[in-house]
Amino acid sequence: MATLNVERLRPATVKKYKALQSRFKVLYEDERRRLDDVEQMLCNEFFISVSRVYIILNCDLSKASE
Repeated sequence: MATLNVERLRPATVKKYKALQSRFKVLYEDERRRLDDVEQMLCNEFFISVSRVYIILNCDLSKASE
């Protein structure tokens, strides 16, 4: 599985990834939507693939400089 080197990400990319992670939390945990629906919504909102969504969701952005 691919991983991200979060220390080398641009600040704008870190901001986008944090937005995606928080949007996932809202849709899946707060609104209690199905996982496949959340995947599709995130792909459409952020213009990325499902595999990229999971890579972003699995990375720890606390180490990234913003």
